[in-house]
Parts: sequence; structure tokens; C-alpha cells
Amino acid sequence: MESFKRIFKYIRPQWPRVIVVIFSAIVVAALLSLSFMTIIPLLNVMLGQEGLHSWVDRKSCDWKYGVDFHVAETRDFIDSNDDVAHHLLVIKVEKDSLADLAGLKPMDKIVGVANLVTTPQTKEIPFPVLLEELATIKEKTVTIQVIPLSQDQSATKLLEVNTPYNKAYIDSLQWGVVKKVRWKIKTALIEQALRMVGLLPRDKGQDNTTRAVTFIIVIIGLVTVVRCVAKFYQTYLAQKVVQVAINHLREDVFGHVIHMPMAFFASERPSDAVSRIIRDTGVMGTAIKIMLGKALREPLNALFMLGCAMWLNWQLTVIFVGGAPLILGLLMVFGKKMKRATTKSLVAGSQMLAKLQETMSGLKVVKVYNRQGHEQSNFALINKRLLKQLLKISRVDAITSPIMEGLGMAAGGVALVVGAHWVSEKQIDAPEFLVLIVLFGAAAEAIRKTSNIWNKIQEANAASERIFDIMDEPLELEKPDAVELPAVKGKIEFRNVAFTYPGCDTPVLKAISLAVKTGETVAVVGPNGSGKT
Repeated sequence: MESFKRIFKYIRPQWPRVIVVIFSAIVVAALLSLSFMTIIPLLNVMLGQEGLHSWVDRKSCDWKYGVDFHVAETRDFIDSNDDVAHHLLVIKVEKDSLADLAGLKPMDKIVGVANLVTTPQTKEIPFPVLLEELATIKEKTVTIQVIPLSQDQSATKLLEVNTPYNKAYIDSLQWGVVKKVRWKIKTALIEQALRMVGLLPRDKGQDNTTRAVTFIIVIIGLVTVVRCVAKFYQTYLAQKVVQVAINHLREDVFGHVIHMPMAFFASERPSDAVSRIIRDTGVMGTAIKIMLGKALREPLNALFMLGCAMWLNWQLTVIFVGGAPLILGLLMVFGKKMKRATTKSLVAGSQMLAKLQETMSGLKVVKVYNRQGHEQSNFALINKRLLKQLLKISRVDAITSPIMEGLGMAAGGVALVVGAHWVSEKQIDAPEFLVLIVLFGAAAEAIRKTSNIWNKIQEANAASERIFDIMDEPLELEKPDAVELPAVKGKIEFRNVAFTYPGCDTPVLKAISLAVKTGETVAVVGPNGSGKT
């Protein structure tokens, strides 16, 4: 890959554009993942399982305090005589969370929050009100009234829970750096979500449900517009970087070639240099375009999708990415095969160009000596050699994607089976599991699109070796003390000239002396390779 790295010499001067390309790709990936994440509240609102406010409140309690509650059915909001409608049933408490540190346990029932507590003289409080109070409280601590699972339903106890606003307590916690940063990010995000849904009424009427759905769709639309603008800049600027870099590379290769000694072209056809300047740089340009386009965008898409999936359920995500090492190993194997085949195809293509140039420039001679059949046979041999290598490239390229799809399907299938079991066990919400399926599918599709990237890079690596091989050839030696010859007058004379072709041991000219007077015409004849030129 050393030769391929040298192309970045031509990309580096365009670093402001490269930064914009990378930033735009990150924005595209992040907003695409965000679009998928909005499916969760949309499903919760449209399916009527819980309202948008209730879902955000529940997530607020989960992300802030590390406690999740039973998802009430629609009837729970309506039937005030139902016991479920007047308490928050704890189903999960995260270890070392604020709720866990306060002593809250799974299957506890919260019947009061802050000033909303029940007594024999007070009326029971509907659980949406309790949930809202716990999610939106701004005090440093909050008192919750709990009925423990092990006690009589009429016996309650009070627990003091620290909130995210108690900065001194949060700073004193022995959480790891990763956990604390993750908790702070989630808390900041849910606060913004609470502000946004606060623009909508909380009533669960048909009109308000429609407003909530419209609100979510508008957000998705705005996110899509911004994402499309970012994708335009990423695509256009990436192509501009590539075209400018390859343009400068071609100029440098051409300038180097015309200053190389003629001895190089005695053993190498000029058409080979032409092929490297035109075709090989084109192969490199295609690879760099992919690197700044699909190779940058799709892995970021997959990374953000898996990051969102990890956020929702890290266990299922780990199962899904379990086949990654095998996929990377196969890509390395296919890449090596692609490089070998590409190198041979570029050589065969250069030979074909040489044959075409030689035959077309000497077509009159070919026809005079009736050598059309001979030239056609030689061209067919070169063409078959090129076809063989191109088919090898196509075979490697064609097998990569199906294998990636098969491995992705296997990993996804295992994750789906485990996830479906967890949904039945109430360990994960159905809408979240559905979004996990969508995220896994989108990540798998992004990975599938990247399956041929390594192959393209290996193609470019083969082309770059041929390009920089010629760039590394020494230039024509110019002696600093060379004598400037005056204008020729009278005659041109050679005395005892000897010449040997590069790579040969036997000289073709020995002690050749020749004098040509002004006005004379001299013909030099002899077979090919006899030193006439």
C-alpha cells in the first residue's frame, strides 16, 4: 500500500475540502440514524400503546434515574377503578443508578411522587400524573412513596431519590468515565425532548394524536432536508478533490516522462507510459472517489446505526456484530486476489494499446506485406489475456457481496430469534425491538455496500504501483558544465562511435566514423536493432 499512500500528496493541499467532506458524511450518518430512531415515538403514538408525552416521560425516568415502568395499555388511562392506573409498576432498575442507590427494587409500586402522595384521606393519583411529575421535577432530590413487593399493599414507605440537578451528589458517585459521560449525554438529550414535546397538549384525544404524529413527521422532514444538503456537499466536494488530485498527478507523470532518458524507451514502449498516464490514473481516481464517497459514508452509516442499536440494547447488538472478524478476514483474502488480477489486467491493457498504436501507425506496411491475419492473431492473443484477468476481477467482485449478505443474514437471524424471545419475556419493548430490526437491516445494507470497497482500493494499489514505478525512474542526466555547441557549419562528423542497447552486452556499433558535408544526403540502412537511429 506504500505506492497508494503517495496519492495523498495530491489530496493534502485540499484539506479544507476534505474536512467538509468528512464532516458532511458524519452529519449524513447521524441524521439518517436519527430518522430511524424517530420510528419509536411514532409507533407509540400511532399504535395507541402510550402517548408521545407518556413515552418521553418514561424514557426520561429510564435515562435519568435508571428505572423503567410497565407500559400501560390504553384502558389503563380510561378505567380509573383499575389498580394498575394508580401506580407506577417498576419492571427494571439499572445497577448503580440513582434509583438503585435510593433503594428502589423491581416490582415495587410507586403511588406518590414529591407532593403527590396518597393518604387514607386523599384520592389515588393516576399513574400518568405520577410519571410526569417524576420525569419533569427540577429539585435536587425527590421523595417517592413506594409499596414494596414483599409488603402488604396498604403499607407504604418513602424513598429519597437524588435527581440529575444534584450536581454535588452526581460528582461524588464512583461511576466509570464512560458510564458518567453516557449518562450526561442521555440526560441532556431527554431534557431537549421534554422541551420539544412540551409544545404539544398532553390530552390523548384524536386531534392531539394527529398533532403528535404531524409533529414527528415534520421533524423527520426537517432532518431529511438537512441530511440531503449535507450529502450533496459530501458527494460534490469529494469528486472535486479527486478530479483536482488526479489532474495534478497526470501533469506530474507527463512532465517526468518527457524528461526521462531515451534509454528507458528502448526497452519500454511509449504506449505503456501513455497507458499509465491515462488508464492507471483513471483507476486510481475511481478508488479515491469511492474512498471519499461510499467508503466514508457507508461505514459511518453502519457505525451510527450500530451505535443507536447499542444504545437501545447492547446485548443484541453484540450478537449481530459477532461475525465481523470473519467478514474482515474474507475481505482481506478477496483484496489480495483483486490486486493480482488488476496488475495483470493493466499490463495486458498496456500491451493492447501498444499493439493498436503499432498496427494503426504502420497499417500501410501491414497491407503491403499482407500481414493482416498475423496482426489479427497477435491482437486476439492479447485480448484473450486481458479478458482472462477481467473475468477474474469480475468473479472476485461478484462473490464478495453475496458472502457478505449471507453472513449478515445469519448474524441478524440469531439476533432476531433472541430478541423475539426477550420481547415475549417483556425484557424489551416491542417498538424498540422493531426499530432494532430496522437498524440492523440498515447497518447490514451499509456493510453490504462497502463489500467491494477493499477490492477497489486493491485495484488502485496495483495501478499506483505502475504509476509511481515510472515516477521513480531517473531523469535525463544534465551535466552542469556541458559545452554549448555553436551552429553547425561545413560538415557533421562522427569519429569512432560505439553504441550498445540498454540491457545488452554486445555493441551494435563499433568504431563507426562518418562525415556529412553541407548539402549532402546520406541514407543509413540496416535491419531492425542495428543502431540506425
